Amino acid sequence: MCVSESSLMLLGSIHRAAFSIMGVLAALGFVPLADAQTGPRTYSMNFEEIDASNGPVDVFNIGPYLASQNILTVSWLIGCAVGVYDTRREFGGMVHPPNEDHNVLMLSVQTPDPDDPNPQPTAPPFGLIFAFAQPVTRLEFVRPAFAGSAASPFTHPAWYANGIGNVASNEVLATIAEPAITTTSATGKHVCTLVAPDGLSFNRVTFVSDPTQGPNGQSSVPSLLIDSMSMTTVPGPSTAALILAGTGFTAASRLRRRPRVRS
Repeated sequence: MCVSESSLMLLGSIHRAAFSIMGVLAALGFVPLADAQTGPRTYSMNFEEIDASNGPVDVFNIGPYLASQNILTVSWLIGCAVGVYDTRREFGGMVHPPNEDHNVLMLSVQTPDPDDPNPQPTAPPFGLIFAFAQPVTRLEFVRPAFAGSAASPFTHPAWYANGIGNVASNEVLATIAEPAITTTSATGKHVCTLVAPDGLSFNRVTFVSDPTQGPNGQSSVPSLLIDSMSMTTVPGPSTAALILAGTGFTAASRLRRRPRVRS
């Protein structure tokens, strides 16, 4: 693998932020419903419903969207942030999502708060975890195309993704990885697929990125860029269906720091 498996120790570390989408939505007045559908369910999201044209939109403001797509909990390292970014204003025009889309999901590193007396150190590799409301048998996502030039090469960091079955034992049922890629022209998209063995399923997926694997120990973006994610669940009723009980939760906010695009 291109990134050390030891980085999975972050799953049990105190240096982790966990955002329970269902818990937050329940507090805001969202009511979970038992879905009558008992067959496998397919979810698909390309993040285009999120308006990031004025700046990144953080995970706390896309909770209802993620919950509607079978994502129950999102976890990440303290000192990082998870958000949706509009590639038309970020990344120097070097990232090109498929199907003429504009948005990608990314984990970024935040600028430490100067008023924090005990800032938490944030060092790669960086981990991002999606826990599913309903177990998943197949997960697919796209690492988008990107481009660089001789004067300004673009490096996408090394990364891997693990489909986890038994959470207690961190049982890896499937994995996919990609080394750091540096280009001075163009690199096409990569369609990434995780399929659980017959009779088994994923309860979560873990994405681990290491931006130090690029030239001179740097990458142009801090973590894997994710777009066009889809998943198929096991048969059975789903609790991910939600209704809004009069809250109008539509706020959007800026992340504290825009990603740095290094040349």
